[in-house]
Amino acid sequence: MSGVAFVAFSAACSGPQQATTTTSLVTSASPAPPATPTTSPTPSPPSTTTATSPLGIAADQCTTSQLTLTAGKPVSEPTGQHSLLLVLTNHSPIACYMSGYPGVTLYDASGAELPLKYYWQGDQVVTHSPPQRVDLASGISAYVMINKYRCDLQTASEATTLRLIPPNDISPLQLSLAGLRELGYCGPGDPGSTLEISPVEPTIGATRAL
Repeated sequence: MSGVAFVAFSAACSGPQQATTTTSLVTSASPAPPATPTTSPTPSPPSTTTATSPLGIAADQCTTSQLTLTAGKPVSEPTGQHSLLLVLTNHSPIACYMSGYPGVTLYDASGAELPLKYYWQGDQVVTHSPPQRVDLASGISAYVMINKYRCDLQTASEATTLRLIPPNDISPLQLSLAGLRELGYCGPGDPGSTLEISPVEPTIGATRAL
């Protein structure tokens, strides 16, 4: 895959501080007070629906097996731009997070990869903002925007399938492009033969430069 390499970022969080207790000093002349019996609190059962850090945010990065890839609603775009909103939904019962750029590749009907130039830097449609951490509870979605310029002279090959690899993973999710958006390879040197890709974002608006 040509273009600017994508980089994933992760955020660390510290746990809560340990509670401390103080006791009064007892002089050598005073008898020690009798020990007060204590009982341990009943432990809460482990959660079966989330995996979170002490601060209540997802502890583990999302894996391909936890995510569903779909196309979002059409977006308003400048003249000449062909953009597509991608939606990543956590369908698992476990909370997870993503931080960084996804890998995106387009394929034609024969299964051949389109020789597009892929960029992770932003353009007229795609945000120029750096990646941020996106926490996904079960059933919550994150968003990625892709954009390319139209083919003015010719469409050498048309994209029919999109594959997306979540940040810090190696397995792809697949999406059929049939009836969604015209995303084709225009030929070498054509401005329409490049594809811009946004970082994973928590909202649709955050994926956009407009």
